Amino acid sequence: MKCSIRTARMEDLACILPIFQEAREFLREQGSPQWQSGHGPTQTVLEEDIQRGEGYVFLLGDEIFGYSALVEGVDESYTNITQGQWDSTCERYLSIHRVAVSSRVRGMGLACQMMEHLIAAARRLGYRDIRVDTYHRNQIMERVILGAGFLWRGMVLLPIPNGERKAFQLVLPEE
Repeated sequence: MKCSIRTARMEDLACILPIFQEAREFLREQGSPQWQSGHGPTQTVLEEDIQRGEGYVFLLGDEIFGYSALVEGVDESYTNITQGQWDSTCERYLSIHRVAVSSRVRGMGLACQMMEHLIAAARRLGYRDIRVDTYHRNQIMERVILGAGFLWRGMVLLPIPNGERKAFQLVLPEE
């Protein structure tokens, strides 16, 4: 089963918001504080992603099953990395944030396809340095990240409760 990617539109929010609610519930069931207590992606944040052209939806046929953002520019949370360091061979980087998959397709390997699409999109946008983070208990996301070829680079701290995150980086070869 192959998925596709496209830039998110405001009218997609009706499909995107329930996906994030399902993802929050799943993380809570896994014992993770990630995205709990109002510290996860909000409708406002998703609207801002879409307005900036940084939000992406993932589809099976015409049905949206996933979302992520490719955020350009310096991520302040990534400026202070501990227990390691970023590979700084590239001048600029792109960050992957807010990866969520519908419970309807969980376990089907689609998150791995999503990551492949995000890496390809980053390349099309002219980026070779791609960064992502996840909470240490989010083992599923960590497997997806490592499976896509990212390397663990250290720890970053988001400005929220339980904000410590494992930081990963993928530096694509020059074409």
